[in-house]
Amino acid sequence: MTDKQCGKIEGKDRHPRDPLVKKIVALLVPRGDIDIFSNAKKLLLEAWGEPERISPFIPFTWTNYYEDIAPELDRCFFSYPGLFNMSDLPDWKRLTCGLEKATGTTRRVNLDPGTIDGARLLLASTKGQAHRIYLRDGIFAEVTFAEGRANGKAFSIPSRISKVEPILNGLKQYVKTGKEKSTALTNRGHINDRTL
Repeated sequence: MTDKQCGKIEGKDRHPRDPLVKKIVALLVPRGDIDIFSNAKKLLLEAWGEPERISPFIPFTWTNYYEDIAPELDRCFFSYPGLFNMSDLPDWKRLTCGLEKATGTTRRVNLDPGTIDGARLLLASTKGQAHRIYLRDGIFAEVTFAEGRANGKAFSIPSRISKVEPILNGLKQYVKTGKEKSTALTNRGHINDRTL
């Protein structure tokens, strides 16, 4: 391939095999703490602008790994307008690590950026595991959701799948067509009728 075969996006050279994807962030926030959620949303707004979609909150009960944040957590997803180079995912994770530190003297949120396209959801992590691949700069990625089904490694209990799958399928449908498949997502950063 020659340099001329590479496209450009946002003023950067883009390899033709570098997929264009939606940028998303999976947030874990303390249940009931609107101030912490609002602060995380503000930090993300300053970094990436207004989210295009925000999912409803889902109780996060499938691991106690994040007990340092709070004993009870909710998960939600932000998606951002436009398409981005998938190869920028490590940069997004490094940025969100800094944003997590900015939430307080101890971590008050977990921010996992990712990409979503018509086939899969990737989430970035600083932790290597058997089901994650190394990208660069100390950042790994895992296919968390693919072809309409959640990854058994990350979502091994059926009830987890049933809560997350409609949201991710809705995002995938939106990526493919620009139209929402369900009402699982809300417009322009407004939370649906469920509050923290």
